[in-house]
Formats: sequence, C-alpha cells, structure tokens
Amino acid sequence: MKASTSLVLVLALALAAPTTLSAPLSTKGSTPAAICTSDTCARAANEILHNRHPDYKKIDPWIHCLPQPCRFERLLTYLYHLGPNQTDDDIDPWGVKQREVELLSREILESPFSGDGSVTNQENFKQLQDAYAACMDETTTKKAGLAPLKSLLGQISKRNVTDMVLLLLENGIEALASISVAADERHPKSTAVYIGPYTTISSPQRTLSHIKGKTISYNPHTIKETDELLPQISISRIVSALGPSDFSTNRVIVRSLDFMKSLSQLINKTPNDTLHRYFIWRATEAYHGSFQYAGLEDSYQWWGQDRWKTCITVAQDTLGLTFDHFYAQKANFSQEAKDYADRIVGDVKDELKTALGRAKWINKAAQDEAIQKANIMRQHIGYSTSPDIMNADDLKQHYSGLVVTNSTFFDNTVNSGRFKVKKEWSGLGKPSDPNAWDWPPPFHITTVNAVYGTTENSFHLPAAACVMDTDPSLPQYISYSRTGALAGHEMFHGFDNEGVHFDRHGHAFTWKNETEKKLNERTSCFVKQYNAFNDPLSSSRLRVYGERMLPEILADTGGLKAAFAAWKKLDKENPDKAPPDLQEYTKEQLFMLSYASPWCARSSKMDLFHPPYDVRVDGTLANLRGFREAFNCPVKEPTCALF
Repeated sequence: MKASTSLVLVLALALAAPTTLSAPLSTKGSTPAAICTSDTCARAANEILHNRHPDYKKIDPWIHCLPQPCRFERLLTYLYHLGPNQTDDDIDPWGVKQREVELLSREILESPFSGDGSVTNQENFKQLQDAYAACMDETTTKKAGLAPLKSLLGQISKRNVTDMVLLLLENGIEALASISVAADERHPKSTAVYIGPYTTISSPQRTLSHIKGKTISYNPHTIKETDELLPQISISRIVSALGPSDFSTNRVIVRSLDFMKSLSQLINKTPNDTLHRYFIWRATEAYHGSFQYAGLEDSYQWWGQDRWKTCITVAQDTLGLTFDHFYAQKANFSQEAKDYADRIVGDVKDELKTALGRAKWINKAAQDEAIQKANIMRQHIGYSTSPDIMNADDLKQHYSGLVVTNSTFFDNTVNSGRFKVKKEWSGLGKPSDPNAWDWPPPFHITTVNAVYGTTENSFHLPAAACVMDTDPSLPQYISYSRTGALAGHEMFHGFDNEGVHFDRHGHAFTWKNETEKKLNERTSCFVKQYNAFNDPLSSSRLRVYGERMLPEILADTGGLKAAFAAWKKLDKENPDKAPPDLQEYTKEQLFMLSYASPWCARSSKMDLFHPPYDVRVDGTLANLRGFREAFNCPVKEPTCALF
C-alpha cells in the first residue's frame, strides 16, 4: 500500500566516502529562474538541507558504481547524514508524519470548538467530543464493570445458529461468516448481498494464487441455493431481517463455495455448547476495549499505546466523517489544496495512459482495456464528498439516529455498531454511490498512506498523506515528486503483474499467451535487478525478495516515471521557482532530491512485500531515465522498464 520510495544509507558508507570531489554534480537541465520564499518552500528546503551530508561537496557520488553505473546509493551518501542520537523511529518518515497527525487529532478533540459557528456544526463537534470523552473516562467505565457486557451476553442463549449469527450481526459483529451489502463487482452501479469468510478473502492486495482463482470469489446464487449450501444459517431470514422492508432480493454473491461447504460440515460436527461459547467469545472480543473490571488490566494497554491514542481511533470509528471535517480544517487542507491534488492525480494518470499506449508489446485488445481501465479508475482525494464532510447539515443527516453520550462508553460502542449495520443494509436495492469514501477502517482521512482497490478499480489518497505537499505555493516539482509519485504508485497497481489480470470492472482478465510471455520477460528483469541487492557488496541490511515484492517494485518505478513526465510537461508551461539555498541544483535534480528526501530513513523491520528503503531508492531511480539524465550518469538507458 505504501508508495514509499525511501532515502537511506548506513553511516558506515558515509564515513567510507572519499575526501576529494572527483566528479561534481552535473548542471544539465533547467535552472529555476526565481526563489520561492513561502513558508512551505522554506520547510521543503530545510528538509533537504538537513538530510544532506555536511561534507557533501567532498563526496564523489559516483564512485563504486556496482553493479549499475550511477547507482543512487552514492548520491545517498552525498545526501544522507544520520545523527549520533537518532533512532530508526526518530527518522522513519511515515512514523514522524503519523505522530504529527496524532498530536493534531488530540488537539482537536481536547480543545474548545472552533469552526464556522453554526449551531449544527457545534452540535456535530459536541457529539464527536462526547465519543472521545466517554472513552477517556476510565472512572465511569471501571465503575460499570462487566454489567453492560453481561446484559448483552444474556441475550446469547442456546438458540439455533441463525438466531445467534443474526443477533451479533445486528450489533455489527461478524460470526462464522461475513454477510454484508456492497457494490456489485459485476454490476458496480447496483448493490448486492455477499457471504464469505469474515477474515479476508477479498483483500485489495491479492496474491497470484488469489488472482488465478478469481472466478471462485464471485458466485451468484439464489437465496434458496445459498440456504442449501449452508442450511444451518438461514440467509433468507437474515436478508429479510436486515434489508429494507420495501425491497426484496433473490440474489446472493457467494465468495467461496469451498468455504460454505466446509463451514456447514464444521457446524454439523461441533457440539452446541462449543458453538454457544464461540458466540460469547465473539461478542466479548468485539467489545473487549469498552469495559473494565477489577483484576483486568486496562484492555487498551494490550494495544501497546497510550489511551488517548486509542480514544482518537474510537472517535474516528464512531463519527469518522465528522472527525474528518474538523481535521481537514485544522490541518489547513483547503478546497484549493484538494483541487490541486486532484489536478496532480489527473496529470499523472494522463501520463500513465500515454505510457500504456506506447507499449507496443501488448496486444491491441489488452492495451485498449488497460487504457479504458485507467480512464474510469475512480480517485478519492483528501476526504469524502458524499456525504460532503465540509457541509455540517450533510454530516448531521448522515449520523441521524446515532446516540452518543460522554459517559456511556460501552453503550456508545454498541450503538455505533448497530448504526453502521443499519446504514449498510439500508443501501440494499439502491444504486451504489461511486463518490462514497467507502474504504473500511482503519483507513481514514488521517492515514498517512494511500491504497488501491483491485475489484473497485479505485484508489484513496487521504488528506494526511498529501496535505504538506499540495500547498499551491510550493514549486510543482516538489508536489509532483511526492503527491504525484504516491498517487502514481497506487494507480500503477492496476497495471502491475497482478493488476493486469483484472479488467476495468475488477473482473478476471486473461492476456494472450504471446503478450503474457512478453510481460513475464519484462518483469523478470525487475526480479533479477532487485535480487542482486542481496549481494554482500550492497548497502541493504535486509533481504530483498524480488518476485514476492514485484507488485510494489513495479508500482514504484511506474508511478515515479509518470509523475516525472507529468511535471516536465507542466514545467514547460509554467516554470518553477527554487526553494531557498538550493539554487545550485537544476529543477530536474531538485525533483529527484525532493522525491527522495522525505524517505531519509533506515529499514530495520522486515517487510515481505516492500523492499528496504535504500533498495527502493536505488532500484527505482536506476529505472528512471530522467534521473540518469539529470545527474549525467554515464549510462542513460534504464535498467528495467515495463511500459
């Protein structure tokens, strides 16, 4: 999910660098004509200057270019300086940004109201603060003890399985299976009932095994057929109980036939007492953070974080769109910034389509489908516009019926779960909303990340992930090298080695054998390139798994390539200014430094799906002609290319 292209080099490399400059930086490219003096420009410049090695002028960036000429790790030595007292957490770019978001969120929830002053806006804010305050009120929660939970558990008697599944589902708790309402993947303008494992059979990040079995996860059945597959759980009764009274459906999408059969067999051979205890466990697990009693450690401590941090999550989970309203205002993510981010994404998407159109190795049918897929790819930038989170009346209407107080934490949790279920099932029989900010928690406006959904063919770019880089006063090469590359990374997931096997509607798509062979030839170059970083001579401290990490590797390269091309085209029309104290660089060089500088961090934790930070920089920029030309590398041809 992360479109992180990081900047890292261990201190030993910096210390091992030569003491004389034998190959000065190239000045090839366009030099900024003026200086940008805004606060955001100064901040961007300070970031690069802070990360630059204090003796950068004495360091030859191009020495020891192994195995590729002009490997960026030499430039990392040139840029990167790790202070003696810094830890990995201190310099982890995602962690730093997320901590800033947490502190701002706490300030919002613990400060007096500040908004447009309307009565509705003040009421919305009070409801949000009440949700946070109830969570923070440990005294009242401890005093209540287990009584609220016992009241709920008392309803779980030894009745039939359908009764138990329905009771929990009405409270927003899944048990045995996931039964939900969502946009129909084959008919995206309508909604459908889905049933499948309540874990994750439809994760947006699929493995190749999931792709090859894609048709298995979409099996339309009548309600009668579904009941016959799993007779212990009456789907007909559940749909009737939860769906709108004025609408009926005879269609259910079964995610996995094997799962249904296995679950039926499991229920048949499980004693009733065991099933009863299972349902009690599911309810207790769902509410484990909302009750306390003597002898039980504060369950929030199990999460390994301060209570206020968890209570921020609770407030978001309860009234997420209301929270987003006040966060967007406090973080100064203006309509102008949102529009700018939309424009950046549009420009990058155009360049992605251009690249797809130039890929003559793809057969015509697959190429046309890929371009159409890019055309209709939905982008959710910043925050929800349906409902419009900047409209207090829309928010009031959206949460109509949800009861929240500042002293009943357990009841708030129960009410929130029930409200969400009613909201979800009320959409059955209605057209799906293409503009809804529908990505599930914990993905919020405050998430410092972005994500692409395969079956939805859409991606989300929250305000927190781009607010600092979409200030219109910033030079465009900064905004495009960061927000543009991040958005490009996510969009490219629709065309990586996994994404190409899905069409514009998220359906399975098969390439011709000849095109598939050419695809494999091109992607094998990336696998070989990244596996080579496991050589002992490389600076990487963590192992690289080229084949397993291939989707992220391709997205890094494809996203940055499209972002750079989009900026270059724009710069011809509207030349950029330079940040202060960085006039010695060309704009092309500043694009690369700006892109890399936020990722000045060390990879200390193993990630099986993303390469280590230093490898993501080395590998990605080795595949970008624009980088090689900007720094006058001896070899201009990229190491690997997909489109």
